[in-house]
Amino acid sequence: MPSPAGKGLTREEIERRVGSVESWYHCIELGEGVVTPGTFDMRPFVGDYGIPEDLAGLDVLDVGASNGFFSFLLAARGARVLASELPGFAAHDLPGWWRAKRLAEIGPEALERIDHHEVRGGFEVAREILGAPVERIFARMEDLSRLVERPFDLVLCSNVLPHVRDPLGALEAVREVLRPGGLLILASPTDRTEPQSSYARFVPDPAVLAWWVPSATALLGMCRKAGFEGAEVRSEFELASRTGPPRRDWIAVVHARRPRDS
Repeated sequence: MPSPAGKGLTREEIERRVGSVESWYHCIELGEGVVTPGTFDMRPFVGDYGIPEDLAGLDVLDVGASNGFFSFLLAARGARVLASELPGFAAHDLPGWWRAKRLAEIGPEALERIDHHEVRGGFEVAREILGAPVERIFARMEDLSRLVERPFDLVLCSNVLPHVRDPLGALEAVREVLRPGGLLILASPTDRTEPQSSYARFVPDPAVLAWWVPSATALLGMCRKAGFEGAEVRSEFELASRTGPPRRDWIAVVHARRPRDS
């Protein structure tokens, strides 16, 4: 179990460490009243995910963990947690021409800074302060089955699927690392124009790190086609950004399982 948040650290020391990271994705409580200044605050929506309260003895994978809000929550509920994240900005699933253009514009020194402050640093600071026993791996979704060393009882994949050009292939990769009978908790922004229809809205702007915004019905269909069973929408909620450009998304949370006989 993680040690109490911020144990042995003063508020000033926690704030100093939080301030050493320039970009936070998640709001995470670190003790002494300090909460990281994340773009998204998932704390009010934890109940919408339907995560079991008792995960003692279970192996859990948090895909696209970012700063680790859900990783640390899962560990606090007793799970043995592996958090996966991309190794850096260049590993995003981007159009090749646009990736080359952006990397040339950014340059190697600035890229290293981006990778630290937007990918690695926040998780490292939060894990250290919380004393959370969470392992981390840097991997693209399609490489998980090759790189992870154990199957998982539960995989949580929150707000990642729109960022891959082949979401069905990504779901198949997740299925491969689940034990037969294992649970997938999938959360994704959804398009609500025609929620009962199966479709995905294409995101054409290469500067936006997303490819598709599916309808909730399409999300269920992708789970079934990727080899999951019992796919159902557990909940839906509206999520607003707290920092940066204003953004509001409707998030659908889906539960599905890998068949026991597979």
